[in-house]
Amino acid sequence: MSSSGDEDDQAVQTFFVRALYDYEAQDASSLSFVEGDVIEVLTQLPSGWWDGLLGEDRGWFPSNYV
Repeated sequence: MSSSGDEDDQAVQTFFVRALYDYEAQDASSLSFVEGDVIEVLTQLPSGWWDGLLGEDRGWFPSNYV
């Protein structure tokens, strides 16, 4: 069997961050959280906005809050 499927899975690596401050979403595409929440980061933009998962919720948040 080929391991190419495993290599594809490793191409997208997520990581977890802890919220340093509370953040209240400003719109439906943003992610709200409170200090201490652990967020899985899916995407990082050069602008400093990151896409993340917190439980069942997904949205954009400012990276300087984590």
